[in-house]
Amino acid sequence: MEGLTISVADILWIAAALSTLTAAWKIIKNNPIAKHEKRFEKDEKRLDDHDEKLARDLARLQDAEAADKIMCKCLLALIDHEITGNGTERMKQIRTELQQYLIDK
Repeated sequence: MEGLTISVADILWIAAALSTLTAAWKIIKNNPIAKHEKRFEKDEKRLDDHDEKLARDLARLQDAEAADKIMCKCLLALIDHEITGNGTERMKQIRTELQQYLIDK
């Protein structure tokens, strides 16, 4: 019977072992690395989406700048024609550029 006696030290050792196992289980169950990986994937997807939108916006702005440039050329040709009364060759050239721009767009 003496071999079956449990001392206070044995009880404390068992309690410490159970506490350690419980803490390890919580860490494994609530794996913070997996949560960060999921968040990283979500953020990466959002960044890719933003990159696509920025690329489309850049293309749209470049198209708008090209349209503004051709319109300014047209207005300048009209002003020159109004002032001098001639310059029809330049107006024909600008008209061709405008037509080409509208066709290409």
